[in-house]
Amino acid sequence: MGTITFRTEVSKDDWQAQFALWQRATNTLSRCWPSSLRNARSLHQSALKTPGSRIYAELDGKLVGYIGWHPPFAWEGLGTAVPFGYPWTDPHDNDLAAELYARMIPQLVESTREDPPDVLIQRFRSSWPAQRAFMRDRGWTDAWRQQIWSIDTAGVPTGLIGDAPVEAVDAYLIAARLDPYIKNPPTRDELTQQYRNGWIDMSMLRVVREEDTIEHTEMERRESLGVASPIVGAFNCAVNGLWAEGQLFACDAKHAKIVHATAQRCARLHGATEYGFVMGRDDEERIRRLHALGYDLRDADVYMTCRLDDAVEALKNL
Repeated sequence: MGTITFRTEVSKDDWQAQFALWQRATNTLSRCWPSSLRNARSLHQSALKTPGSRIYAELDGKLVGYIGWHPPFAWEGLGTAVPFGYPWTDPHDNDLAAELYARMIPQLVESTREDPPDVLIQRFRSSWPAQRAFMRDRGWTDAWRQQIWSIDTAGVPTGLIGDAPVEAVDAYLIAARLDPYIKNPPTRDELTQQYRNGWIDMSMLRVVREEDTIEHTEMERRESLGVASPIVGAFNCAVNGLWAEGQLFACDAKHAKIVHATAQRCARLHGATEYGFVMGRDDEERIRRLHALGYDLRDADVYMTCRLDDAVEALKNL
């Protein structure tokens, strides 16, 4: 067996091997958030412009582990925050993960010496105890949680899954303006930017129209009168293995049940056995609607934070 080497230089093609490793390293984790090649490319473009933001571990020329961080940004209530990645490895190797982390902390200190961040931040599912314990051992603490509400889709029959609109962003914005629980709908520019950066999978967006919710004879009558069928809901199913996450969901109050049922069928059609949502801290009304429709609280996104000085000190005590 060869010797593992560590590389900090970032090449333009590293993102493909990194994304493939991340998929392998996380494929047994429950409700792992969906990612995409678009998202991986977008993050890699940032790495190319941010010296010191990646460390790659290679064995005989093959990537076996990596760790990274993203440029700092202002986070309300926290100050300047650096999203700091977990050291993913494949095959799983605790010692290599520890080595990657131990190398990255001083590298981050050096890279941000002129303008150090106020805090490092990361999130994990509550159902990932090993990753959270790894970070706690290194000085990180739980900061807050966002609930994950979901429903089983294994027994959901396939069928109507809605239309794929040509202008997906505009279709969702129409539905968002109808939803009584969406107080501040995103702007077109905000949603478009999230799509371009790969944070939202618009290719999986579907719309439900009023014609999908009424009797066929009534639909024919309206068509004969030349009445256009309006959008009553829109959703996406971002699928990762057996988990489908509703990154976008909006509907009017009258058609909530059928739009949710349509989303669940879409998730099942794409192989998922569970469909759910990560809920914000101010989503009490949306949570009540989910509960009434049969969704259960099953997990959480746990945000963990650590001051950079504390991370440095914790390494000395390991």
